[in-house]
Amino acid sequence: MDKEPTFDSDGYPTDETLETIKKWPYGHGYIDLMSYVSRAWKWEDFVYCNAIKDFAEQDVWEYTLITGGWSGNESIVDALLENQMFYHLCWRESHRGGKYIFEVKQPKQDYE
Repeated sequence: MDKEPTFDSDGYPTDETLETIKKWPYGHGYIDLMSYVSRAWKWEDFVYCNAIKDFAEQDVWEYTLITGGWSGNESIVDALLENQMFYHLCWRESHRGGKYIFEVKQPKQDYE
C-alpha cells in the first residue's frame, strides 16, 4: 500500500490512519504495515527494528514500540492489536509502561 498516515491539527493520527492499521490485509505484508506505523509514530526514536532469528531459526524483523505515554501512540498500538491476523502472527510481548514487541516475517511470496 502506498498510503501515508494522516494527522489531525494536534498531531494525533486520524481515524482514517487508525482504520488503515486495523484493516491492513495480510496480503500487503506486515513489514509494509510496520513501516506505515513507524511513519505515524510520534517519536521516531521510540521505534526500534532489529533483524533476529525466531525460535525456529528463521529470519524475522523484531519491532519494539515504546508509546512514551502519548495517547496517539497508544491509539496506534490499539489499532495494531485490533488487526486480528497481525496480532496472532506477530505479537510477541507487552510490558507495563507502553513497550510492545512484534516479530514480523518476510512473506514467502508476493500477493497482489
